[in-house]
Amino acid sequence: MARDEKPSDKGRVKVRVIEFEMEGSNQTLRESIRDIVGAIGRSQIQRPAQLAAPSRDGAAARAAPTDSDEVVDAEIAQGDGADFPEETDSGGGSRRQRFLRTPKVLDDLDLVTGPMSLKEFLEKLNPPSDINRYAAIAYWLKEVRNVEEVTADHIHTGYKTMKWATPADASARLRQMKGTAYGYVSKGTKPGAYKFNHVGDGHVEGLMKTAGVEL
Repeated sequence: MARDEKPSDKGRVKVRVIEFEMEGSNQTLRESIRDIVGAIGRSQIQRPAQLAAPSRDGAAARAAPTDSDEVVDAEIAQGDGADFPEETDSGGGSRRQRFLRTPKVLDDLDLVTGPMSLKEFLEKLNPPSDINRYAAIAYWLKEVRNVEEVTADHIHTGYKTMKWATPADASARLRQMKGTAYGYVSKGTKPGAYKFNHVGDGHVEGLMKTAGVEL
């Protein structure tokens, strides 16, 4: 019976010495040496690059990292006022890339009549941030216009009335308000729609109490 052989812990290093013999002026010698050193350095850099080249079956391509900005969660993919062209990656998984949708003004939305116009309400309330502005607009639409679910278009229309600049991603604050950090809205019945709930009501009513505003 053959005995087991222990793996050797010995290695071998081979050193190749290159000898150059040159003549010329100091400047010429310096340039020649610089060219030789550069050539040696390039040969060392190119070899790892060649090893990293993708194989025929595309395994190296599949290992490439995916840009996190192209991946969205299920909530956003189900509809937040953006368009989602669907792609399928080489590994068989699903990936979606989000393109921002420009919100539109709702011409048939009455923001004037009632106990207090939206403009007057927001001027008196003076909400200090986009989150509070979104919440205040959604609250007014719910209380005065009986609009149970708001979209980025509703918010954009309110912003235009106030001559405020709508954020580039007009739905982002609505998604934030749905998150656990706020909880002001719930998922609506249609894609991109959000229902302003009792938590949001309480928040805006707290702002109204502080500002001395009654609707």
